[in-house]
Amino acid sequence: MYPTHELIQWLHRPRGAALATKTSIVISILFLVAILTVGLSSLYSFRAKLTNVMIAEQTTLVERIADNLDQKLLALQKTLALSAAEVTEADVTSSDAAQVYLDTNTGLYANLDRSVFLFSAEGILLAERPFKLNRRGDNASWRPYLRDTIRTKLPVISEPFLTNVGDSNMVMVLTMPVFAKDGRMIAILTGSLGLTNPGMLGNIAKTVIGKTGYLFIVTTDGKLIMHPDRMRLSQEAFAPHANALFDRALRGFEGTEETVTWDGREALVSYKRVPSSSWIVAAVYPKNEALLAVHDLIWRFVDLLLVACIVVVAAIWILTQYLMRPLVLLTQHFATYKATDAQIAPLTGDSGSGEIRALRSAFNRLTSRLREREDALIETMHKYQLITDNSSDLITKLAPDGTITYASPVSASILGIAPAGLVGHFLCEFVHPDDFEIVRTAIQDAASAEAPPRIIYRARHVDQHYVWFETTLRLMTSADGEATQKILCVSRDVGDRKLMEERLHNLARTDHLTALPNRFLLDERFAIGLAQGRREGSLLAMMMIDIDRFKNINDTLGHGIGDELLKLVGSALKSCIRDCDTLARWGGDEFVLLLPGLQDSSVAELIADRCLIALKTPFIVDGHSLHITASVGISVSPDSSEGAEVLLQNADIAMYKAKARGGDCSVMYRADMNEGARSRMSMESALFHALEREELLLHYQPLISAKTGRLAGVEALIRWQHPEYGLVPPGQFIPIAEETGLIDAIGAWVMRTACTQMNNWYARGLARIPVSVNLSSRQFRHDDLVTMVKSILDDTGFEPPLLELELTESLLMDDIPKTKATLAKLKSLGVTIALDDFGTGYSSLSYLKGFQLDTLKIDRSFIAELATSDANDSIVRATIGLAKGLRLKTVAEGVETREQANFLVKQGCDVLQGFLFARPMEPQAFLSFALASHTYLLPRWTTDEPEKNGVIQ
Repeated sequence: MYPTHELIQWLHRPRGAALATKTSIVISILFLVAILTVGLSSLYSFRAKLTNVMIAEQTTLVERIADNLDQKLLALQKTLALSAAEVTEADVTSSDAAQVYLDTNTGLYANLDRSVFLFSAEGILLAERPFKLNRRGDNASWRPYLRDTIRTKLPVISEPFLTNVGDSNMVMVLTMPVFAKDGRMIAILTGSLGLTNPGMLGNIAKTVIGKTGYLFIVTTDGKLIMHPDRMRLSQEAFAPHANALFDRALRGFEGTEETVTWDGREALVSYKRVPSSSWIVAAVYPKNEALLAVHDLIWRFVDLLLVACIVVVAAIWILTQYLMRPLVLLTQHFATYKATDAQIAPLTGDSGSGEIRALRSAFNRLTSRLREREDALIETMHKYQLITDNSSDLITKLAPDGTITYASPVSASILGIAPAGLVGHFLCEFVHPDDFEIVRTAIQDAASAEAPPRIIYRARHVDQHYVWFETTLRLMTSADGEATQKILCVSRDVGDRKLMEERLHNLARTDHLTALPNRFLLDERFAIGLAQGRREGSLLAMMMIDIDRFKNINDTLGHGIGDELLKLVGSALKSCIRDCDTLARWGGDEFVLLLPGLQDSSVAELIADRCLIALKTPFIVDGHSLHITASVGISVSPDSSEGAEVLLQNADIAMYKAKARGGDCSVMYRADMNEGARSRMSMESALFHALEREELLLHYQPLISAKTGRLAGVEALIRWQHPEYGLVPPGQFIPIAEETGLIDAIGAWVMRTACTQMNNWYARGLARIPVSVNLSSRQFRHDDLVTMVKSILDDTGFEPPLLELELTESLLMDDIPKTKATLAKLKSLGVTIALDDFGTGYSSLSYLKGFQLDTLKIDRSFIAELATSDANDSIVRATIGLAKGLRLKTVAEGVETREQANFLVKQGCDVLQGFLFARPMEPQAFLSFALASHTYLLPRWTTDEPEKNGVIQ
């Protein structure tokens, strides 16, 4: 049945005139309540506003009185000040002179209604008006107002006090200091004033507010100085803490509030301070008098409101009876119809008019629209059925327990099961056992009306293979939005996506070059191996395998050959391990081998030896037979408690130990190996602060001319004076600076310091010899090298031809086109270029003529074997001849004996450098050496016998 049928059934019930009567009563009551609410609200609002007006008027009255009092007090002080200004020192030399002055100053006496006094600066009475016998010479300095005037030399208004003549009058005294022309206070002029004087407070005391309201004045200590009841003068207005509002007024409150007077009546009381004194003016207006007119007006308004309500309610009653009559007739007309199961019949007849006719027409339109919506609903259901039947997604409905109550036809193509074969079965019957818990939890979440879950699981096909489903579950709602007990599931076949995800997963964990596991997969396998070790109590080992001198293969044969070699190495290593082991490529030419489930660490050493043997077999790559070796570091976790990072770090340390032994071996990690690593880390950390702490310094080694025997140049060599390690040689910290990038800053410091030092020495008499500075490979590859050199030359003012930059062979051959371009830019600055350690690198002589070089430095390894090896002598002789042919200057490094020096001089070497002449020296020692009297350091070696000690002193 439709909801409208219930409306018609309700209309069938007899109503008659009772409906109109009830309606009239309800409307009347509601209207009466509304009028009373609005009326009373307005009355209270009016009462509050009127009360605020009265409070404002009373506050204004008190403020006006306080202002008038303030003006009077200020005027009296001004009058007293004018009179004091007229008093001279002659007027106060004697009592008679003072009396004459007071008697002649009638204006002052006229303003002060009681007495005028003239005291000395010490408070001794000199004169008074009116004159009284036997009072001259009295010491009145004890009186508070005189004491304060003497102390402060300022005017004082005394606290009011009762007179001592018994007339119950309050008196106030004003004082004014009298000053001589030089600023000394010579007298005090005072005047007394009766506060009950009508001109002062007398009229205020007679002021009446309303019928019984009054004014009073108190001092800050709470004593009354003006009150209608004169018997209360000089008494406290309220006992301490007896009246909270009064206590607040004494502390500074000003304004009007409701409170209780001293005689217990409620009243509006206002307080206002007189600024020029310590007085407080108060006004008291009994509350019953203040609000009497308001109460009378309110009651008159209430009477009028009640009469108006009675009239309005009567009018509403009559009007409602008249208006409801057609509706009653229409209700009786509805009662003649019966509800049908098929359709709602429209209303007939033409009774009523206006709203009643509009109601009948609206009802008929409603029944017509309901029929139209019913037809549209049926059509929509057919459309949805069409979508469901043709959707590629499987749509099912489930009961809260997971029973399938509906399945779309596509189930036949996705699962090979017709919809009828699914209905009545539990969804979990078709789910892979491993995914059962996922599906069960999702059904519970959906049934509890939580956020719609989306799950991925496997569903069984009729031919027993599994299909990957992505299913969204949602609790269905009714047309009115209420939740039902049905769960809608929309499932999509995501098998192709899962295959792609699996492929991407494998790609992300596989090295693309060797197809071996990469770091990500190694981490996963490590976690599995760690869990196995904890479960079984077995060991977990990790090996770091690094191919020795692999860079040489890349540099000489190319990266393509290197990549193919890495593939073959991976295959060879894989053949040496167990099925449970994991071989991963770590990066570059490094491989990591994970060995889980070991019972003894010796197994790891056996596998390492097997790998080393396998790698010794020549690898044929693109026609090249490559012989390689490897360095292997082994780290074993004894109790499976070490993390992957620690285990790998230990293996890496052991691998470098193997490298240090020459490679082609394996080393088992020991705890003491960490000490060297920690020492290196400590040195690396300290090196970062070496520059700012000024720990770096330069030593200088002289270069001796082979032709003249005199000083021909100097090489600047860096040293590090560490506070703990002492003097650190460059061989220890320069590689660290290269790796960390600090070499750029250090190299710039060396060049700048050397240029600055040489300029200083030139100024102190040193011959203008050149200085040599070494450039590292990192510095040379830096894009702003030329800019840096030019900046240092400009900043220090050093002559470019006197600066020689030393480069190594391997550095020049790294990137020949770029090297040539950089050398050309450096040469354009005017500096000279030296090729250092010649013969130890590529020895590609054909390239030498392509570089803009100035000097060739023969490596010390060749010089050390002179006169002991004919082959070595021939190499040095050929090198010197080559340099001459290329017009290059030659420098021999490491000259330590006279025999070596004799040979080099005879072969035509230009410059000699070595311990034979001097070791690298501190700056001051070098300067002393260079400026010494003996300047010829090669005395007739070609004919004389060598000295016994073999060193020139």
